[in-house]
Amino acid sequence: MNGTERPIIDTFSRHIVPIYLLLEKDGEPKHPVWFTAFLLRVRGNYLLATAGHCLDDVETMERKGWKITKARLMDALSFDAKFLDPIPFDYHLSMPCRPLKQDENDYGLLILSDLTAAALLANQVLPISEAAWECDMGEPELYFVTGILGVGSTVTLERAHLKAVSALVQHVPECPPCFNHVVLRWYGKVVPTDQIKSLEGMSGGPVFAMKYVNGRYKYWLHGIQSAQSPRFPMEPYIAVNLAQPMAAFLAEVAEGKHADWLEATEDKKPFSGSVPVSK
Repeated sequence: MNGTERPIIDTFSRHIVPIYLLLEKDGEPKHPVWFTAFLLRVRGNYLLATAGHCLDDVETMERKGWKITKARLMDALSFDAKFLDPIPFDYHLSMPCRPLKQDENDYGLLILSDLTAAALLANQVLPISEAAWECDMGEPELYFVTGILGVGSTVTLERAHLKAVSALVQHVPECPPCFNHVVLRWYGKVVPTDQIKSLEGMSGGPVFAMKYVNGRYKYWLHGIQSAQSPRFPMEPYIAVNLAQPMAAFLAEVAEGKHADWLEATEDKKPFSGSVPVSK
């Protein structure tokens, strides 16, 4: 993907689709739940990717008796967005799931209907396709984490004002002491800014790698932000689940492999492949 035509935040935020949920128990509403997600296209199928623990948090609330009464996709973060109203969608019909959970990796997915995916594309949300993780650009020069920052965002029962940010990240080759080492995790150090005092709300956001190639910057999906140091920003570390092997796994599912995983999603044929490819 080309990252030179617009500012970094405008370039990356066009992939972001935060998820907004209202829950209720015994007639009483709960403060809205929201988290960062972004749009993927895999072999012509459209999904939202996020951190698996965000989906776990929703499941935990539901086990405690909370019921989702409203679910919305906040699709107006693109600089080119045409419509400001969020998109209604059915959270449970999107089959929220955690692929590769057996490896303790923090991946979360929601599988979109054709209608929902088409609405996102119509509002200029840009999907991250295979070209953004199957490419071989060599060693990246820069990394950026992008998502919705809790500090500066205002979310109420009636409306949400969300603050999207992108932060420069430096690779850390060893697992920092604040994290438990997990296979296929990548670790980074966020370059401090006056704007970012906490990364609360950024879990599930994409981490992009960038490199200058043939006279312009190219970027691709490196991973999904999973956790921040509990002592952030004094220890400004993040843990990232790499885009692979999740992306390769999803491509294989779309090609008819991993029947056991399809059975685990109640045989609802999660990949339809009927949504037209965005230009």
